Amino acid sequence: VEDYVGKSLNEVFGHEVGESYIKRIKETVECGNSTDYEDYISSSSGNYWFLANHIPIKDFNGEIIGVQVSSHDITKHKNIDLNLEYLIELQNLLMDFSTEFINLPLAELETKILDSLAKIGRFVDADRSYVFSYDFDNQTTTNTFEWCSEGVGHEINNLQQIPIVHLLDLPDAHCKGEIVSIPDVSELESNSSRRLLEKEFIKSQITVPMIKDGCCIGFVGFESVKKHHTYSEIEKKSLKVFAQILVKIGLRKQSDQELRNSRARLSSIIQTIPDLIWLKDIDGVYLSCNSMFERFFGTTESQIVGKTDFDFV
Repeated sequence: VEDYVGKSLNEVFGHEVGESYIKRIKETVECGNSTDYEDYISSSSGNYWFLANHIPIKDFNGEIIGVQVSSHDITKHKNIDLNLEYLIELQNLLMDFSTEFINLPLAELETKILDSLAKIGRFVDADRSYVFSYDFDNQTTTNTFEWCSEGVGHEINNLQQIPIVHLLDLPDAHCKGEIVSIPDVSELESNSSRRLLEKEFIKSQITVPMIKDGCCIGFVGFESVKKHHTYSEIEKKSLKVFAQILVKIGLRKQSDQELRNSRARLSSIIQTIPDLIWLKDIDGVYLSCNSMFERFFGTTESQIVGKTDFDFV
């Protein structure tokens, strides 16, 4: 206490912080009532929040002669509030992704996947986010999508058909549905996996498996290059939801491709049948026909579609 008694706020806390505290005292004196302020302090021992309560001290005549300041540690309660706000924002972000992907044209899916990687990458303060697909038949893995923050180099071209063996235990963990989080790459054992990460200057990494029908088809990853990052349980669960959103997108693309292939096969069969085959809607308008029908009418399908029998009478 003796080290502080008789000294000004500027002498104790420095000019910038001291002046802010003096401003608070003046505001309390001017309003004549108790005022509260929140302070955030970052130190080598951790980050803390304090609630500073300023109460005017009055003499017998009601004149303010000073201000009593008491500070309370509210770190625990503040962290709960911040975590709740963070969780709500992250959940809203995931809900937006799900809604946007439902009716999005297939031609825009790849662009939207990159956009979602960028948004969630920035949200969790990652420097790089990406998607890898597994090819267990050929024992390789390939980087299919990648987003990088400003100043961070792209690695997607260097990560095509990488032998799975280089990932060591990562594929096995993913196949078990496990999230693999590495808060500090430098603490890993010296092996090919660590060398691959350090080659890309990665400090922290988390990878989340993409599971389809009980089988792992790839993983989503988030990396920190500029600083270390330890992912919370909230973040891990949310990133797992994001991974499954991407799986559903892949299923939609697959279903669309299968439908296209089915239509192509059906069209091929129809074109080879020697009978007249055509398709009309409920109003009798031609929707399609085969080559035999074209020859019979002496015209092309493009000139038949959209017309009715009355157009040919």
